[in-house]
Amino acid sequence: MDDQTTDKRKPVMPDPILDDREYEELDDLTKRYEKLTTPGLLCALARRL
Repeated sequence: MDDQTTDKRKPVMPDPILDDREYEELDDLTKRYEKLTTPGLLCALARRL
């Protein structure tokens, strides 16, 4: 194989990988996930019984 053929096969990586909008979406998803995984009001009430 020559160099031209191998160059065509290399994937092009975007720079930057994530943009500002995606960072904001990741922050929102992280907050939603943490809210879903933390014990809620019913769990606290069940512990008191």
